[in-house]
Amino acid sequence: MEVVPHHHHGRVIKEARQAAHMTQEQLAEVWPKAGGGVGVSWHYVQDVEYGKRRIESAYTLRELAKLLSIPLWKFGLSEYDPFDSPSLQNIPEQTEPLFSVSMLNHGQVPPARIAQSSQKQVVGSETDQKDLKEDQVQSLHTELIPMDQVRRDIAKLLGISPIFLVSDDLPAASEHPIRISVLDPEITAMYNEHLRLSWQLFYTYSVQVAKSTIEERIANISARIKFASGLALHELIVFKCCFLQLDGVCAKDQLNLQRSLERSSEAITLAIYLDNAELLSAALFRRARTHLYLRDYDLAVQDLEQALPYAQRSRNPLKSYIYICLAEAYSLRFAEDVQVQQKALALLDLVGEALRSSQTGILDGDGSYTKVDIAGWSMEKANVLSRFGNLVQAREVINDSRKELSSAWTRWQGNLEVADARLSFLENDVERCCDRLRLAATIARSTYSKSNAAKIQALYGKLYKRFPSHRTIRNVGEELDFAGPA
Repeated sequence: MEVVPHHHHGRVIKEARQAAHMTQEQLAEVWPKAGGGVGVSWHYVQDVEYGKRRIESAYTLRELAKLLSIPLWKFGLSEYDPFDSPSLQNIPEQTEPLFSVSMLNHGQVPPARIAQSSQKQVVGSETDQKDLKEDQVQSLHTELIPMDQVRRDIAKLLGISPIFLVSDDLPAASEHPIRISVLDPEITAMYNEHLRLSWQLFYTYSVQVAKSTIEERIANISARIKFASGLALHELIVFKCCFLQLDGVCAKDQLNLQRSLERSSEAITLAIYLDNAELLSAALFRRARTHLYLRDYDLAVQDLEQALPYAQRSRNPLKSYIYICLAEAYSLRFAEDVQVQQKALALLDLVGEALRSSQTGILDGDGSYTKVDIAGWSMEKANVLSRFGNLVQAREVINDSRKELSSAWTRWQGNLEVADARLSFLENDVERCCDRLRLAATIARSTYSKSNAAKIQALYGKLYKRFPSHRTIRNVGEELDFAGPA
């Protein structure tokens, strides 16, 4: 069992939290527990930062390090110390750098330069390799230290993740003497964990924090792809497709809609290459969401209908999400068509049946990072019903959704307040609409959601236009720094 040093980590955590623009409440929501899972009270976070509580779990410290980008040596979980590193004291003084990432990528780092972490020999120089005959090179490769092993050894020495020792200027696959045909399990686990944490941050806290590592991951994976083959190549392309989709979702939330479309389209191309039904339906679905935001309803319907046959081959969470999105697209594009209305409601009923048949009332865990629960399904159903003019049933569904939605899903809370405000506007309930706009704006600011902020401002403009003299509306405009239409 890993022993955690008994000293106060609170100041380190506080500095990293503030640097990430997180409140104690927001950190508490995603705080990793020693036994798995997340979430503690904000009082606990406060006590840790003040040194009143000690963190005994190495797992918690390592997860916090990932979450807040804290070097492990600051938690005493690495031998590396940038000011006085015992692990470097016995290394002879060098007249040249200990190693460079460029040398590492070309297999030129001798064992002496990684603190004798391996007894195997590494080829001395690229020039020496070129002088060998082809068969000699192939034979010699079996004696080389695997590149991922070298990275792990050096990363261990420095107390950093091996993933950070890959540069963006790796040589093309045809120029690299070593081909990776099987991806190291530690690298696979690392990518999976980064993907999971990035989605979790996006849903529960801030897109700003989530997107900070996404581009780095995409560049890192692209660099590895250059010298991968076989199963390793396939797995890396899957990861790249997943991170591209997440990057597109973040771009949409920040209203960088062109980037969102480009990322989704690139993910679609990779999914087609992989012949992966779930990746393809997920990528089409996420591009359709951007088309809906742009009000390109025909394009959204086209993407979603193309995704349907692939969705049929997918598991329930992703399939249900596509059904919900297609019902939404139908309600926006064909609001007056009775037959399409029935088709849209039938799709929502299928999702409702899947939710009721599940033991928890939640559909997730299929790897697509989509989550369908009763609260989210009810919210989208209310939006569709209100577009079809059925306001009474829409209000019943919204109220049910409010009872079911977990407070931990901050972004969905914001979506619910926007949906409630829209319905209140259609009901001509000015006071309720204003209250919900206030709440929605607060959440949009805390999550840095530009897309929801834009929806709130657009709805306020409609409200002001309909009731220009209403005192509450003017007060809300002043509170939110919104101006009415000129």
